[in-house]
Amino acid sequence: MTDRTARETDRIVEVMDREAKIVDRIAKATERTVKVAERIIEATDRITLAKKSPAKAIFLLELRSS
Repeated sequence: MTDRTARETDRIVEVMDREAKIVDRIAKATERTVKVAERIIEATDRITLAKKSPAKAIFLLELRSS
């Protein structure tokens, strides 16, 4: 392998490493976004339940707090 080829290969590896780090950051951000979305859905479900059946919603809240 020539010096030029070795340098080009090193540059390619460096770029791929940077891209892998970016992909990892995106994956972590996506996981956090999914967790937030799940909490929003759960809260929305509780609000919907409270509107439909306040007594049942209160009962479930008491169960969660105990």
